[in-house]
Amino acid sequence: MRKVGETKIGKITPKPHITYPLIRLPPEFSDVIGTKAQIFETEYEGNKAFLIVVGDVTQPVIKQIDNAELEKRLSKLENIVSKLHDAVFSRRWNNPPHFADQSCRGGDSNPRPPDYESGAPTS
Repeated sequence: MRKVGETKIGKITPKPHITYPLIRLPPEFSDVIGTKAQIFETEYEGNKAFLIVVGDVTQPVIKQIDNAELEKRLSKLENIVSKLHDAVFSRRWNNPPHFADQSCRGGDSNPRPPDYESGAPTS
């Protein structure tokens, strides 16, 4: 964003009971005369500010948030990332599991007697 000029906000009174604030743009922007503009209220360094968008706006304009809200959102995000990190890396890599020390996991899903116990005739 760049500063394009400075002006005093004037007023225009088309009817005795209606007064509008009037902002003049520098002459180099005369090409926007007659085009539709959307005006959004925001804040800049603690002061009231306006964002003027020439043309139709199809995407929502992101509202600027203050530092307290930003700190709150960052703190919440850091907490979520920390929990995710703990869940993914809960096993310590310097102490891997020892599968050789574990006992048998159980029987076979299709148990059969060993050959020497089968009813087959021996020669």
